Amino acid sequence: MTTIAIILIALIVVATLMKRSKGRELKLKKEEAGAKKNEPEYKTSQNKFGNARFKLKGKTLLTQREQECFNRLTKSLSPDFLVFPQVAFSQIIDTEGGSKFDNEGLRRTMSQKVADFVICKTDLTMIAIIELDDRSHIGKEEKDRQRDSIIRQIGLMPLRIPRTPPQKILDEYANVLRKMHPKEERALERA
Repeated sequence: MTTIAIILIALIVVATLMKRSKGRELKLKKEEAGAKKNEPEYKTSQNKFGNARFKLKGKTLLTQREQECFNRLTKSLSPDFLVFPQVAFSQIIDTEGGSKFDNEGLRRTMSQKVADFVICKTDLTMIAIIELDDRSHIGKEEKDRQRDSIIRQIGLMPLRIPRTPPQKILDEYANVLRKMHPKEERALERA
């Protein structure tokens, strides 16, 4: 009988330990689930990138010079036209005419590039792309000519302006655009 009693006691001890262990596992699982709820969403969706995470690149979209130019452009072009800064060419251009492979290859040559400013009519129809020619364009004149050619090819007007031009120059550009797109034409498009 002592052997049976020892076996029963051993079984009770093992069962108790297993029950406690299972309770701890459930508690740990609940804690993990709670911790996951508090973790930023990117942690779970991007764990394949190790410790990499997203961060804000800068507090403003534009450099100080670009902000000055944007403000001057807006002053010159309002209320007849809208100015959109830093527009990805992937939102502006597409390709056609070649094979799927060729079209995709051609698209990639411009997809990572950004237009400094896109000028639109008030109905958001694009009419011009403005590039600021600052120090970063020195030695890249051929690439600038190619970009201007592509902009013309898709039916938009390329405009290149130096750094932050005086308001007078921007007012002249605005007057040219108003002559090319008179109010009557803009009013008909709104109707």
